[in-house]
Amino acid sequence: MFQKNILQPTTTLFFSLFIFVFLTVTCDAEPRITDVKLCTQSIDKQCPQDETTFQPTASMLYAGCKIHDANLSTQVQFSWYYVSGERILIDQALIRIGEIGVGVFHNLQSHLSKPDNDWPIGNYEVIIQTNHKNIPSVTKRFQVSKTTTVRNTLPSRPSIKTPLPTPSKPTAYAAAKISNLSMCENLNGNGLCIQDQTILAASAPTFNASCQLHNVPRTTQVSFSWYGFFDGERYLIDVAKVNLANLENADTYDLHSNLSRSNDAWPAGQYEVVVEANHPSISASSKQFIVQ
Repeated sequence: MFQKNILQPTTTLFFSLFIFVFLTVTCDAEPRITDVKLCTQSIDKQCPQDETTFQPTASMLYAGCKIHDANLSTQVQFSWYYVSGERILIDQALIRIGEIGVGVFHNLQSHLSKPDNDWPIGNYEVIIQTNHKNIPSVTKRFQVSKTTTVRNTLPSRPSIKTPLPTPSKPTAYAAAKISNLSMCENLNGNGLCIQDQTILAASAPTFNASCQLHNVPRTTQVSFSWYGFFDGERYLIDVAKVNLANLENADTYDLHSNLSRSNDAWPAGQYEVVVEANHPSISASSKQFIVQ
């Protein structure tokens, strides 16, 4: 550790020049995601080796990666899917670099806990994507079976402008559905939009999205993913998750998510909110709106 009272002027000058040169080089570096690995045990938010096959009894599945030269406004989303037969969203996690702090790179990680009845045998994937137009998303595929092999595979997905996969799903709860997805600036007493608005004011302090979820168990989780379309590309703005276990049991749940303005005004243009549930009978629902 450097001791302040023993630093000589020449040492201080050299150290300052080193920091200046280091930061100059760093600022010019291209942001990127590297070292995407899967495992059942992680060290310092990183997998020591890359695994592509897991046992049904694995207590935890980890996805780790490094993100380099990302600015503080960067957000990274991990989306986990079961992809044997119909595509089913399992869970999503959003990490904001601004909450971690400045750094040349960051170790990032998302994990899934084993369900009560073990992991269903089949194929899975985790998609890592950001709201940074220069960082392409990465798809990591793996499987659950009764045999285990290690290493390899790093397929990638085009870029953040590619929409999140829309899960359409098989049977189970036939009447389960999302309905009445609406956009507005104001909610009623039940947390639903007073009226559906397709054009919102750039000066509005908050955008609200509301919907109703019917005939689902309380283990269901719902995510609201907010996107903006700028310069012909689709950017992830934020993700909000609702866990029905935290709500009173009901046949119909009134749900909403909001997006608060951080600048003087919302950028004019097209936006979208996508609502997804980790339920085998519910397809994603989306709503586009315009800000002007």
